[in-house]
Amino acid sequence: MDCDNLHCALLGDTLLNLGRFNDASVQFTKYLVQNKQPASEFVLKSWLTNMLGEKFGDTKRNPLQSKYMTELALLKKDKKDLKKSFWEALKIDPLNGLAWFNYAVCCSDIGESERSLHWLATATIQSWDVEAWGNALVSLFSDKDQTTKCPVLFAAGVFESFSLHGSLMSQQLEKILSNQPQTKSKATTDKIVVSIEKMIVQLQDTFTQLSSPMVIRVHSGSLNIGKLNAQKEEITLG
Repeated sequence: MDCDNLHCALLGDTLLNLGRFNDASVQFTKYLVQNKQPASEFVLKSWLTNMLGEKFGDTKRNPLQSKYMTELALLKKDKKDLKKSFWEALKIDPLNGLAWFNYAVCCSDIGESERSLHWLATATIQSWDVEAWGNALVSLFSDKDQTTKCPVLFAAGVFESFSLHGSLMSQQLEKILSNQPQTKSKATTDKIVVSIEKMIVQLQDTFTQLSSPMVIRVHSGSLNIGKLNAQKEEITLG
């Protein structure tokens, strides 16, 4: 990581936590543009910042009120209004990890197209959550459209989750995949597990070979982090 512009990423992180998403976006963009080896954490937080800015705008966070609203929603027996209730809690505090987790569950239950990004937001906000990381990676892998449009996000998510949790991620992915129903193409769960496990092994090999960091191609339109106008260039996550 380039120490010359690390302060931009750290300032962006601070502004993100203050709910000043527009200002945070500027700082993260400076960091990414100037750094050819950005940390996966800040790639994800840059995307998160822009996503939150688009959906909520700058927000004066109220974590306690948002947490209270989330806990009330969890007590509801009527599941129809759950998704709306969690979204209302997120309006009060867009960094409410518990609300994002349960909102992602609701979106997954109805097969919403952006569920993979909701899981990724959850995992980025509460990076300790192995279950959220597992759901994010499985959803992104299953959603070829998102993976194709945002390969950097998928790579950053894999790199960050395995860097934080190591073998626990493999165990979590296997646990999730073993409980998956058959796909619409009638492929069996076992086949899905095998294909994902092969990918996991390849990625783990990459992560353990620190002398051979993962290089990914970035071009305008594929790095979905808002204001970053990256022309064709290579960056390395590490």
